[in-house]
Amino acid sequence: MILILRILDMTHIAVPNPDLDGPYRHNLLQTVWFPFMFTDTTLLHSFMLLAGSYCSADNGIDSHSFDIYAFRGLAISGINEQIMDPEKGVRDEIVGAVLNIAAYEALFGELDAFQTHMGGLQQIVQIRGGLGSLGLDGLLEKLILWVDANAAYLTGNEIYFDRRHFPSSFSHPVPDTARFGSRRDLAIGVD
Repeated sequence: MILILRILDMTHIAVPNPDLDGPYRHNLLQTVWFPFMFTDTTLLHSFMLLAGSYCSADNGIDSHSFDIYAFRGLAISGINEQIMDPEKGVRDEIVGAVLNIAAYEALFGELDAFQTHMGGLQQIVQIRGGLGSLGLDGLLEKLILWVDANAAYLTGNEIYFDRRHFPSSFSHPVPDTARFGSRRDLAIGVD
């Protein structure tokens, strides 16, 4: 149980973020995003992959006994299963799961896998009707733009959610590697 609590410790991941929080709502990562992770098994597996990777980066690979790559496999398997269903495959939970895996790949994994997941995320968002159609009162839209901006900066890629093709009521934020993480500081995966 202590190992689960260590991975789920949001104090180093879900910090207040002015790019995501609004003027009247504070720390939406902890109050909205974190509880949302428990609404779907695939989403939770993707979150455990990302959170476990941060935990390993902060405390060493031996800081827990979870197999991070098993969470990656479970998340990808769950996504692949759900995208076969036209209704399940475009739900906010799948958008969140793909976004978590893309963030993981940008920070800890492989560039090709990051590009694949971001391309898949684009397709799901298009099927849903655009960024503005996503749930969580705009938080999911902001999270996509935030991950997109930061991952583009870290990987040297162009952004995936260009306003010309993905209109948004929000702008891409300025990359903030202190909040998103630096590949140089956090890299534990394969490159």
